[in-house]
Amino acid sequence: MLVVVGSCSLKALFDEQVIEANNGAEKYEVSGKLTIPEYQRPYIWRFAEVKRLIDDLICYFYKPRQQAYYLGSIIIHEIDDTLNIIDGQQRITTLAILCHLLDLDTQ
Repeated sequence: MLVVVGSCSLKALFDEQVIEANNGAEKYEVSGKLTIPEYQRPYIWRFAEVKRLIDDLICYFYKPRQQAYYLGSIIIHEIDDTLNIIDGQQRITTLAILCHLLDLDTQ
């Protein structure tokens, strides 16, 4: 099994842009349609979890910052042109909903 690590913005992830990744020695390019596989649990975040994420984002955006916001690890399994979210689906789904409700272009 090949494990590679990459980093990207939400915009790159949502827009199906190429994500540069590596396994420590070799570089890889990962891209595809972001999906949540059927075997993943349904969306279960309640008000408390959503509020915690929003409060964290507000705190980040209203303070002088020198580094990008760290959302945490998102584990993705690439199959053909599909990027299956294995871990992080609650955060990604919540951010997608917030961006849609606020009519934001993901960045």
